[in-house]
Amino acid sequence: KDKKKKKKKKNNNTNNSNNDKKKKKKKKKKKKKRKNYKKERHQQRQRKTN
Repeated sequence: KDKKKKKKKKNNNTNNSNNDKKKKKKKKKKKKKRKNYKKERHQQRQRKTN
């Protein structure tokens, strides 16, 4: 019984770490998109003033 429990826990951990990695990747992508959007908006504003 103990062995089984340990194994299950290990699996959960690996799953979690994988999920975290995936989430981190998604976050990075989102950040990049946001940065690009901000840049774009900034340029648009500058064009308006010129």
